Amino acid sequence: MSFLPLLSISMSEVKAADAGLASAFGNVSMQIGAALGLAVLGSISVDHARALLAHGDSLPVAQSGGYQLAFLLAAVSVVAGLAVVVTFLRTGGGARRQSARVELEQTEAEAA
Repeated sequence: MSFLPLLSISMSEVKAADAGLASAFGNVSMQIGAALGLAVLGSISVDHARALLAHGDSLPVAQSGGYQLAFLLAAVSVVAGLAVVVTFLRTGGGARRQSARVELEQTEAEAA
């Protein structure tokens, strides 16, 4: 659900000549970030489950504990990401969109 809005945000201030490169960079960043995040959460979950097994918990309880820790860390990551977005999101996007629209119209007029 977040890939399309993130791609739109990453492409919002890119010149038309650099759109392909910027799109590729944004897609690669999102795909690698998602894969790396899932791998880290999976590793932490398995490690925590093994620790619970070593302390004598049953396998279902240990797995549930590992998953619970992974979901908790994922939720904390989402909250931290939202905090970063809310803190650093600039206002005035309407002015940027208007200037981009004017620039696009000028580029189209020059091309014609």
